[in-house]
Amino acid sequence: MSHTIHSQARTTNRSHVTTRDGNAMTALETLLHNIDALKAQLDQIPPLQHSAILQALDIEYTYESNRIEGSTLTLRETDLIINKGLTVGGKSMREHLEAINHYEAVLFLQELDSAR
Repeated sequence: MSHTIHSQARTTNRSHVTTRDGNAMTALETLLHNIDALKAQLDQIPPLQHSAILQALDIEYTYESNRIEGSTLTLRETDLIINKGLTVGGKSMREHLEAINHYEAVLFLQELDSAR
């Protein structure tokens, strides 16, 4: 997208961008146009990638929340417990259940929000 920047009369100091079709746009209009174009690109990402990103963030949120409360589980162990149902040797049942319960609580809150 090639734009040519022109200055309006010296008294206003506003810059304009001329589009390919010859229409003049202010800098704000250009910025808003660019935001719309980027949003359109974002909307083209398949939903699977959105859900995978959200799930990874939910796992990390669970890990960080439990870590703050004293859990010794690593991020990888938290992921294995939640996604694979595995138990980790040397870790207490309390830590396993805290991770699972926290993650389920996050999902429950998301369900409540999406039901609105």
